[in-house]
Amino acid sequence: MCNNFAGGMVLEKILVIVGLLISIVGIVRAFLSYKKKSKKGMCIFLGILGALYVVACVGLSCMFIFK
Repeated sequence: MCNNFAGGMVLEKILVIVGLLISIVGIVRAFLSYKKKSKKGMCIFLGILGALYVVACVGLSCMFIFK
């Protein structure tokens, strides 16, 4: 069985979006911390991860608002 974001309760959807936003803030803070330490590999990884989280958050937010 597959989980479906569109089929969940409103509270579940809001919690998922808030969790993604908290994760994005954590990724940005970690990125800035590693950038000061000149850790290029970790900065690239966090940049890719942050971009994926932003895309997921925007997509789920649009799905929540427009459906």
